[in-house]
Amino acid sequence: MTRQYHWRDPDALRKVRIRVNVLLVIVIGTMIWLQYDNITRFIQLLK
Repeated sequence: MTRQYHWRDPDALRKVRIRVNVLLVIVIGTMIWLQYDNITRFIQLLK
């Protein structure tokens, strides 16, 4: 069992993809949360 074989395993690839998706969600969520005040001010300006 070498690492190359491990990476060819579909289950391992699926786990990696799930981790990448979770990381993306966390990063986007934190960016939106940090920009929340600016977004609310912008919406108030539009009203």
